[in-house]
Amino acid sequence: MPVFALQYELILYYSGEPTHHLKYAGEVNVQASSADTAPRKLSTALALTGLSPVLAQDSTFDPHYDDVEISIRGIQEKTL
Repeated sequence: MPVFALQYELILYYSGEPTHHLKYAGEVNVQASSADTAPRKLSTALALTGLSPVLAQDSTFDPHYDDVEISIRGIQEKTL
């Protein structure tokens, strides 16, 4: 099965006073049958795992977000 690199933007929304959001960009590799089906493999958990090195160093990151939005920015088939 082919491997695709998915470039994405992740926005975490927080409620409270004041409401705010945090925006991150990342990339993960997924196995999928085609570029059309590859985006369906990107879950919130996988996106957060892909960003874990960045999130570990970000003092503003709070794992208790209220909502999440993921936007695919690019898909590239990787050659092995």
